[in-house]
Amino acid sequence: MNPLDYIDPSVETAAILTGGRERVIETAVAVLLERESIRISRDGVLRVVGRRPAYRTELEQLVLTTIKAASGRTVPQLKKDLLTHAVPSAMAAALVDSGLLFQRWWTFGLRLTAAGRQAVGTAETTIGAVPSDAAVQVALHGLGAFSGASAGRSFKSKAKSENNDVSPCGSGGWGNA
Repeated sequence: MNPLDYIDPSVETAAILTGGRERVIETAVAVLLERESIRISRDGVLRVVGRRPAYRTELEQLVLTTIKAASGRTVPQLKKDLLTHAVPSAMAAALVDSGLLFQRWWTFGLRLTAAGRQAVGTAETTIGAVPSDAAVQVALHGLGAFSGASAGRSFKSKAKSENNDVSPCGSGGWGNA
């Protein structure tokens, strides 16, 4: 059985494969920003727009409810809140089960398998061929690739978190897939 037979090169799948759970949370934020369901202030605080913001996936719904419940969150705060939540963890576990990711017990991290690397290549050529789609670029390359000028600056700004222990953008470095 070939793991690639079951792969859907969706934006969320590409995000998990290229950057783990943190990247898929960043991608959900980018999707919601593009759909104008959330806005980001100059100081990096995300806020829900409208009474019934649109979402398409369970992760997008989780991001919206987390932002709304806290009356606004920065991206680092949001990642800290959701990193161990069941939704992104289940997404990663599904890719482990399909053979695209391999869990190393001694590092407590996930690594791409050969099939996973091939799936990333497929995702880059199929969904990555749309350079104007900011969510795709975030999924493949991280928040630094976000195309919205003001939002991109806010992501890169010194967004304040409660304890200042999380980077305002990027993965933070230790492969929390």
